[in-house]
Amino acid sequence: MQTHRTVLACDIGGIIIPLTNNGEGKPIFFTNEYLRLSPMVESIRALREVVEVLGPGSVYLMSRAEPGLERRLLTWLRHHRVFELTGIAESHLAVPGDKATSCCELHVTHYINDKHKELDALQGSVLNLFLFDPDDPVGSWRRIIPELLK
Repeated sequence: MQTHRTVLACDIGGIIIPLTNNGEGKPIFFTNEYLRLSPMVESIRALREVVEVLGPGSVYLMSRAEPGLERRLLTWLRHHRVFELTGIAESHLAVPGDKATSCCELHVTHYINDKHKELDALQGSVLNLFLFDPDDPVGSWRRIIPELLK
């Protein structure tokens, strides 16, 4: 009997980094004030729980960043100690041009995103897709974690 390992990839924007706008309607993450955005505490806690069960080698953070934004993303993640607080290795930050290809290369079995469009693009590449609701992070994690850990 072959056992398949669960490998999770979790999107960052809208799940770990809140998609908060400034007074001009521009996302704060794309302004000079981006470091003042605090991580979504529920997501940090939930990802820590998942890492404790699956192991740090089985969890990736994944985000499609425009050229030049990868450095900003890494700076934000380090500034807020996301790797340390979740137990996810910094080497498990994936910023691919194509998420489907990257998920296949990393053998991702479970993927979390807050956008239907992103999940639709992964149909056929990732077996288990989960929609995260940034307006209800606690409810989202209560629904997702049991599915991940069964």
